[in-house]
Amino acid sequence: MKNIEFIVSIGVRFGEVFSGGVLALHKLAYEIASRGYVVNIFTEPEYPHENIITHSNSDENNLRFDFNSERTVIIPNHNWKNNSDIKNVARWALYHIDKNDMYNIDNTDVIFNYGSFNVGNKNVTNTLTVFDYHEEVFINQNKNRNKKYCYITNKNHPSNWKEILEIEYNAENLTDWKTKGYNYLADKLNEYEYLLTYDDKSFYTLAATMCGTKVILLSENNKSNLKYKLETPYNLFGVSCGFDDIEWAEKTIGMVPMLVNELKKSDKKTLDDFIKFWEEKINI
Repeated sequence: MKNIEFIVSIGVRFGEVFSGGVLALHKLAYEIASRGYVVNIFTEPEYPHENIITHSNSDENNLRFDFNSERTVIIPNHNWKNNSDIKNVARWALYHIDKNDMYNIDNTDVIFNYGSFNVGNKNVTNTLTVFDYHEEVFINQNKNRNKKYCYITNKNHPSNWKEILEIEYNAENLTDWKTKGYNYLADKLNEYEYLLTYDDKSFYTLAATMCGTKVILLSENNKSNLKYKLETPYNLFGVSCGFDDIEWAEKTIGMVPMLVNELKKSDKKTLDDFIKFWEEKINI
């Protein structure tokens, strides 16, 4: 067993919240454990491993178990304030960290960005990406797509989203997949040409393109289409920034399987770099 251990602040299962960030944390715990490190979490793991220890009577503010504060790395929620004696704090930006939450982050904390999320006024250069792409589920079934638009409500939708998506575009709501599972979602996505969404940072967009369903992002951002896609690589192919960009989505949808392979390689490298960073920092 390695002489460094980790605390990954997870207190819920994926099925309780259906959050991509929560699933990424569970996957991170598993990947670290599979490299021989003890990983402490606060709920039953989505990906069980003999090196993952569940402390159901603890949370990040009440660590009711023994650990070495000098040789333990904690990966907390972004709004966690370190009132413990843990010396090694890895902040993982799984979404934008508001400036108002920056007071929780000490100068000695190390920030790792999942992508291009805003982290207050800090320039973050460390990257950590980990995910379960469910390639065995989200596949293009080569069906005859006889339906045009669908949508999933998630983040960033305007107050009149129902009027826009259902009346203007006559799109079908697939949000009920959360009560039916991934296989249901994959089957439904394979019936449609396009997924409409206002959420420009979500696994749903990649799940759709993996199924051969093009994605149209309806949200407005201040970046060029190319800049956004390079900063959000899982939306590089098969995704249109508005309707004016639809030709790109049509031309590149067939490149998504290759993209997923590259994302997996990138994930492994960022995780290897993450482990190496803490090994070198703690073992100096």
